[in-house]
Amino acid sequence: MILQREASGHPHIAAESIMSKQGYIVSDDFKLQYWLEGNGSPTIVVGSSLYYARTFSTELRSHLQMAFIDHRGFAPSNQCQDTRKYELDVLVDDIELARQEFGFEKIILIGHSGHAFMALEYAKKYPDAVSHLVLIGAAPNFSLAGMAAAERALEESVCPERKAALSENLSKLPRRMAADRDRAFITYCILMGPRSWFDPNFSHNIHERGKSYFWEDFF
Repeated sequence: MILQREASGHPHIAAESIMSKQGYIVSDDFKLQYWLEGNGSPTIVVGSSLYYARTFSTELRSHLQMAFIDHRGFAPSNQCQDTRKYELDVLVDDIELARQEFGFEKIILIGHSGHAFMALEYAKKYPDAVSHLVLIGAAPNFSLAGMAAAERALEESVCPERKAALSENLSKLPRRMAADRDRAFITYCILMGPRSWFDPNFSHNIHERGKSYFWEDFF
């Protein structure tokens, strides 16, 4: 079931940008929030409707009809503790439900980091529904060898200023996470900004309450 309302535009997108729609898709009592924006080839971005709508270039909306949709872990007011409801195959079927609800035929499917695994599994399960698969910043696996290779790449390719910023943030990490356990994941992501972004200050300036632009209004 889809619950939809018109919006004059995403709150973090310029006024001159293309019209957008906000709403929820209900799956197994989870309300999966979405933003539907732009014109062009149907595209689904897996993960968080808030975070990814803020990080992807607004210029893409001129070429793609982009659906940013939550997976169950980001569902507002989610209190479910049954781990079976978060299994990968279940999350993949939520993407398929979203595709059908949006009326998309073949889609461009985009997954970043851990969400790339969801996108890949969807493409394997529903190959006829995917025109293009885009995996961003994804490791080939979670093996020790893969993590060691990532550390070597960080050491060999990152500038000293970025390393210094990361080192400073890591020194703050345990204290900041302990200070607000409900937002520990968000705090971790903010402080790991120099590792995640080429520009270590890219929209990751920490506010007094531990928020940044990308993470405002998260549940």
